[in-house]
Amino acid sequence: MKKLLEKITSVALAVVSILFIALVWVVMFKPAIAADFNTSLVKAFVIILSSAFLILSGLNIYSSFVDNERLSDVLLFKDRESATKATVGVVKKTAKRITKNMEEAKIRKVTLYSDASGNISMNVEVKVRSDKTMDVITNVRALLIETFDEIFGIEFSAINFRVITSKNKFVPNDADVKAKVEALKATIVSNKPAPGKVQTSKVTGHIEEKVEEVEAADIAKETEESSEEIPEETPAEQAQEIISEENDWEDKIIEEKAEEVAAEEKQTVEEITEDTTVEESKAAEEVTEDTTVEENNAAEEVTEDTTVEESKAAESVSEEAIEKETDALPETTSEEEKKEDEIK
Repeated sequence: MKKLLEKITSVALAVVSILFIALVWVVMFKPAIAADFNTSLVKAFVIILSSAFLILSGLNIYSSFVDNERLSDVLLFKDRESATKATVGVVKKTAKRITKNMEEAKIRKVTLYSDASGNISMNVEVKVRSDKTMDVITNVRALLIETFDEIFGIEFSAINFRVITSKNKFVPNDADVKAKVEALKATIVSNKPAPGKVQTSKVTGHIEEKVEEVEAADIAKETEESSEEIPEETPAEQAQEIISEENDWEDKIIEEKAEEVAAEEKQTVEEITEDTTVEESKAAEEVTEDTTVEENNAAEEVTEDTTVEESKAAESVSEEAIEKETDALPETTSEEEKKEDEIK
């Protein structure tokens, strides 16, 4: 079907394109003849050709992008000398026959498709008369697989079902409905703030995440309690409980957000304090280093001055001692000479 559609659209587009080209050539190279084209008949002809061209172009694009192709027959088996095929009608009748004796399901329409790789898929429209739709569809699928494998030796790449009618009788009891209603009410969050409480922009910034966490915990708690017997309460009491729960949630959210803001402010203050302490310690170290350097320089200068003065004093003392010794030497020599003269 797909290939036939492509052939038809290709030939029709070629014919329309040739007519348009001929019309353009006449208008360009034969202006005298083109003047006679200004009639309602020619205009209608051009409009029809344009519409046909647009429709054929759309069909051609659609057929190019369609992956599946409807089949007219299905190959059962083949060898070098022969091939055996079954028509689509035979496959459809076999599929519908399977559910004739079933009360829960009836097959109404069967369509076969083939992709580019040659894999065959089956689309089935079925009517279901049961509350267990999944069990019925699974049963029909198993019947189709076993039947076509045994009779024709066909294995479909996919069997897709579409339920067009469902006749069911299931009605939940009142207790289950009430339990579900209470669980759903617990998940509803009112946008109205509690009396005397105003939500700031900081709190409302991440309020949804906190609400989801609180809701998850409360839902888990309510599901555990729902398995037990639920006492009957008046609507006024239920509404009062829901309002109080919502107020408790909002209080929890505001408190948690306030704690987060306080923790952030504390962390900021600690960071500022640490930065100030580091700067003060660096400044104290620099001042201490400068003071130590100045003291060392002063001590070195004092030591140098003291050493110079001591060396000068020592030199002057030594010079005086030498002068005294030189003065004392002539006196001793004169006394010795006198003794020698007396001896003589």
